Amino acid sequence: MKKRRFVVALVCLVVCLMAAGLAGCGGGNAGGGNGDAEGEPQMVGAYGEDRALTDEDMAVFEEAMAGLLGVSYEPTAVSTQVVAGMNYCFTATATPVTLDPEPYNVQIFVFKSLDGEVELTDIVELD
Repeated sequence: MKKRRFVVALVCLVVCLMAAGLAGCGGGNAGGGNGDAEGEPQMVGAYGEDRALTDEDMAVFEEAMAGLLGVSYEPTAVSTQVVAGMNYCFTATATPVTLDPEPYNVQIFVFKSLDGEVELTDIVELD
């Protein structure tokens, strides 16, 4: 009976961590530190609070966006998620490179692996 309770509790914990990670970025995290730039710990599986970009964040952003043409992206905030590496969620203003462009807001998702490789994973337009 104790083993069954342990398994149920473990499954609940895993589901909660996964839900926190899928909830998006910048909304805080469930019960952990916010993983700010001053070195406060961040709960694994959850995005931290939105914060200003550091030089390191900007370097990751620039590496991920290198080579993209047609739209200019200006990051305004970032939140991070500790995984087997680091997920970044950049909030940015996107401006098409056209006559009379209409800027719009996006979230840009980037993964940085433990060995330092940076990969753009998604760009989502915000309503």
